[in-house]
Amino acid sequence: MTSPRTMALAAIIHYDCTTHTWARTSAEVAADMVARYPAPREWGVTARHIARVAREKGWSNRLRGSGTPVMQGTPKTFSMDEELAAMDGGRGYDGEELVA
Repeated sequence: MTSPRTMALAAIIHYDCTTHTWARTSAEVAADMVARYPAPREWGVTARHIARVAREKGWSNRLRGSGTPVMQGTPKTFSMDEELAAMDGGRGYDGEELVA
C-alpha cells in the first residue's frame, strides 16, 4: 500500500520532471526538488526516494541512469573506429588522406 506522502512525492516528481525534463538522474531530481519545493526539503528527499517512487510508478526508463553521461565521454564513432582498427579493419579509407 502506498502512503499519502509517497503519492504526494510521486505527484511532485511528475510535475517537476514534466516541467524541467526527465533526462536527469535520481540524484539530480532529488537535489533540484529539495532546492525548489518546501515539502521535499522538509521530508529530506534523497536519490533513493526518487528511484523507489520512479520504480513503483514505472518511470525508471524515463530517468537517466547514474552511469549515463550527458554529452560526455568518447563519441560512439571514435569508439567504433578504435574497435575496427583493433580487428585490423577500418572504414575503407585512410583518415590522413581526408585531412587537407
